[in-house]
Amino acid sequence: MFFNKLFFAILAIFIGFAAADCDVKHVDTCVYGHGKTAKVGEVVEGEDHVCLSQGAGDYTFLMNLYHDMNFCIFDNACKVLGAAKQPDCGLPYVWMDNYLHYVLTITDAHTGGLYSTTYYSFDYANGKYSINNNHCECVDLDCKCAFPVDGEK
Repeated sequence: MFFNKLFFAILAIFIGFAAADCDVKHVDTCVYGHGKTAKVGEVVEGEDHVCLSQGAGDYTFLMNLYHDMNFCIFDNACKVLGAAKQPDCGLPYVWMDNYLHYVLTITDAHTGGLYSTTYYSFDYANGKYSINNNHCECVDLDCKCAFPVDGEK
């Protein structure tokens, strides 16, 4: 009887670990292109493949594949609001911060390679965003996607 209880207690712990959120690793520098950087708070100009001003209320989410998997969020003026690196745990990755009105959840991320293409998808508020949909695209090492900070209307 004791071993049954012990077994179920251990099983519950492992299920809890498997179901736990995997938060992105917040950093103070956004990496884009082939190693270019911008600190949180700086504006990135002339890099339309990284961030394109969409108008008030729209942010840009960027995944960059220079060395590691890097993520950045820009406001509508292409100012870096936040930067993060791929965490050591598995998908989905969760991004929460004061400038986001909802949780951003990265649900899929492929870095490309010999037999696949670079791809990512994420959920935000009531919308799902992915490469080759929602005007999301990849150019070289950068994949970007605009999304409404207040969610889909």
